[in-house]
Amino acid sequence: MLKKYAAKCVYCGRSRRDGVKLHVDHIKPRSKYPQLALEFSNFQVLCENCNPENRILMGNPPEKPVCL
Repeated sequence: MLKKYAAKCVYCGRSRRDGVKLHVDHIKPRSKYPQLALEFSNFQVLCENCNPENRILMGNPPEKPVCL
């Protein structure tokens, strides 16, 4: 997964070299699409700031990553 996305966040392009933690995220949520939970095509790499679950916890709208 990291190799496919060059170990960078697909939203902001930051990497571990920029001091962020990277997460593998489901494009379509597991809760609504359990059949896609392990589908490689349903994964994306996001930094900790762009990850939707983290954005919700931080009170930011899911449509807008906080690091952009």
